[in-house]
Amino acid sequence: MKRTIEIKNLKLGSARKLCMVGTSFVLMATSLTGCGETELATNRIDSDRIVDFNGEDNFLEEGIQKVVEVPGEDWNLVIEYSGQLEDSEYWTITDNKKLHMKIYTQGLPEGYEVYINDIHADTTIVARQVQMNGITQDTMDDGIHGTQLLGFPISNDTCCYITNAIEGQNDDFISGSVVGFRSYTEGEVSEKRFLESDYLKKGVVANQVSSIFGLLVKGPNDKEFRAIDADDEISIAVYNRVSYVEDNGSVYEVEYQTDENGNVTAVTYTPGGSVQSKQKVKNQ
Repeated sequence: MKRTIEIKNLKLGSARKLCMVGTSFVLMATSLTGCGETELATNRIDSDRIVDFNGEDNFLEEGIQKVVEVPGEDWNLVIEYSGQLEDSEYWTITDNKKLHMKIYTQGLPEGYEVYINDIHADTTIVARQVQMNGITQDTMDDGIHGTQLLGFPISNDTCCYITNAIEGQNDDFISGSVVGFRSYTEGEVSEKRFLESDYLKKGVVANQVSSIFGLLVKGPNDKEFRAIDADDEISIAVYNRVSYVEDNGSVYEVEYQTDENGNVTAVTYTPGGSVQSKQKVKNQ
């Protein structure tokens, strides 16, 4: 009979969030770019690697399975991703959201013991333009702390559930965004919460969640446990439509379309859903 252990994560602060270090160099680099040019992110993620559940293929309900090789072992780690949103029906940058991970082994031989001792996950921004790409949005650390337990046991028949609660805009993310946007007023940095459209206009297309799983492994012939790190990442497309309301109460939508070259086009739809205008967003 399959045995399931349900675990939810504890957020342990933001000690590993280093937004300002990388983005300060980005600010200097972008200041050297010509007015008619758009500097692209060097390490860009191909569109076919981004999971888009904002359309018909909704992985929030069905999930997506990843099989991860464990270094030096003949068995694999299996991660089933699914999601949960708060106060929204779409995955956006500025809203809080939850990513669930169901973790177990595949092909684990008899006599092996495997524990998840620690999980570290970074959620970053994926953008075609260099200013915003790679900025850390949130960080999660989860594990057994201050007890005699080795960790969360997993096997082919025993799984572990981890929930990564991703904040929409915490203080560190706002600080990193300020540098990415070059939001300066009279020589001083102006920190504020940014709108969803602010990120979409900068070519933001997805969130990337990168996780490192610290495993403790002991085979039938091992005297001690071995520490092994396995890693995986998933890129989740950001919903690229924003609703606006006019003074007269009329509501319309703007879709921000980003191509592979970082060019952003704003497509405005009438309240009836027809295309009203298309305009290229000026790079600032």
